[in-house]
Amino acid sequence: MKPLIRDLLAYTLQATGITEPQRRFGDHLFIATFHRVLPESQRRQYPLPGLAVTPEELAWFVRFFQQRFLCQRLDLAWLEYSAGKPSNLPRLAITFDDGQLDNYLHAAPVLDSLGVSATFFIPVEAVETQQMLWHDRMGYAIQLLKEIESQSALLVQLAHNDNQKPATPQAGVTVAKHWPPEARLNWIKKAEATLPTTIPDWDGMMNWEQIHDLSRRGHEIGSHSYSHPLLTQCDDSHLEREITTSKQRIEAETRSSIFSFCYPNGDHDQRVVDAVAQAGYSLAVTTHWGSNAPGTAPHALQRHDMVATNASDRHGRLSSARMAMRMTGWAQGVQR
Repeated sequence: MKPLIRDLLAYTLQATGITEPQRRFGDHLFIATFHRVLPESQRRQYPLPGLAVTPEELAWFVRFFQQRFLCQRLDLAWLEYSAGKPSNLPRLAITFDDGQLDNYLHAAPVLDSLGVSATFFIPVEAVETQQMLWHDRMGYAIQLLKEIESQSALLVQLAHNDNQKPATPQAGVTVAKHWPPEARLNWIKKAEATLPTTIPDWDGMMNWEQIHDLSRRGHEIGSHSYSHPLLTQCDDSHLEREITTSKQRIEAETRSSIFSFCYPNGDHDQRVVDAVAQAGYSLAVTTHWGSNAPGTAPHALQRHDMVATNASDRHGRLSSARMAMRMTGWAQGVQR
């Protein structure tokens, strides 16, 4: 009954225009977040499917945005928004975190076909080493351990308590986020040393030439730190390397200034925010849900994480009414 009520509420609010972003939040800046863009056959193999949309779902989201927002890359959207430049529609920036290969193969063609520019946040070390980020490596390892060695001591380490192993790779990754960085890396190394190849051939990171190509095609390149750590766990010297060195490396590779920063996992405190500002970034984005009202601090911008299931009706179909209800706050706390 609850899904039916939610759908009826969404359709009613849409019919009355209450959930149109321009009506309630015409003076706000919206930022949409995506991570992986995978064909359905690959999403079924990916251990963290909540981070992935298909190319078809991405196209649906972008068309939804184009009907209700002025869609721009983040640096341009912020420049015009903060300068008070008039716009008939609220501004919305589309962002992609983590720099995976699928962003180039599957996301960029959708954006280009619809005439939309976006911002891609790049973790430098992963691009240079072509090694997947820790949460993906751990996710694939957990997935395989659960299939072939369900009683593994490695899985027990990820338990919430003595009687429970992680129900999903995502649950295990969530537990590991609270570990010291060295403990996460040691777990991954042990798992990868005892397992056959855990990452499928189709998965991987973008390389610099692909990143150059995105920039040439009009997309913004931003920094997602150097090695994608949880920045609040870094000491001051490590923090400077993550924030400043990543900016310098991307600027050297792209031969253009880098304005935007994305906090890995959204983790930040005042020390981290100050370091980002001092490094010369004009703005930074968090994982806090919401739009940005006039006066929002530029280094703590909120975003809307795009998850297809949360934008779907009770029949599993993507619903503009449900999406509008979520983005304008009427569904706050429901299926978040």
